[in-house]
Amino acid sequence: MTNMLGAGIAGSAGLIDLANRDKLMRRPGEKKEVIGKSSFAWCMANRMGSYESSVREAKERLFTSCFEAIRTRKQATNEVKPSNILEVGVGPGPNMPMYSKMLESGDRVWGVDANAYMGEYASQSAKAAGVPFEFMEGDAQRLPFQDNSFDAVVVSHVLCSVSDPIKAIREISRVLVPGGVFLFWEHIGAWEDKPMLRMQQDVLDPLQQVFFQGCHLNRDSLAAIERSKTFESIDARKFYIGDRMLLSPHAAGLAFKSKAS
Repeated sequence: MTNMLGAGIAGSAGLIDLANRDKLMRRPGEKKEVIGKSSFAWCMANRMGSYESSVREAKERLFTSCFEAIRTRKQATNEVKPSNILEVGVGPGPNMPMYSKMLESGDRVWGVDANAYMGEYASQSAKAAGVPFEFMEGDAQRLPFQDNSFDAVVVSHVLCSVSDPIKAIREISRVLVPGGVFLFWEHIGAWEDKPMLRMQQDVLDPLQQVFFQGCHLNRDSLAAIERSKTFESIDARKFYIGDRMLLSPHAAGLAFKSKAS
């Protein structure tokens, strides 16, 4: 899961604190980075509350639509087994309160993240929300699951940071059941109506990648989903979140895998 720039690191003092934390937490053989994985996980777990509060209602509407689609498909096919949900790039588990409201008896959430330090935070979030949950370290571009395994796959601020987003999207489609739902919530590059914002994103994008685990400020993840040509239909919208500056442009929606897949 990627960052929201400026959500919790205030100036050089904050960066120094994180760097010192990394020295203490880095595992043997772990690659040295400007902000290491342990500090990045800590920052995501402890400095994203204001953002999540600001988008809670919009996210809840999207998750409600996702779970309604799951139930509609199951009713149409007379399927009675519990649902399996996969969140790719689960991070510290900010979406657990959503699952808590949506899951039915027997349903289960799986979380995958390339950052193993996220596992403890995500598991704590799941426990607090009462969500049956299992964490696995893994790569969005090589998901460790069989074909047709999940009723829905969720990503939130993930496609901005994977090296090959179309490959990740095709992996998501692969593990979805026929007729399954892909829920995405991504920050993206600004579009034509805000050229100055887009210019700032383009200029600062290399720095963003260095400090925040490969995150791109200017990536068009919705276009990548469309270019992947792996979904029968896509219902999405673009919008701005007013107080997020460089990360205010967002795209969110649902994509549906063909029932005949």
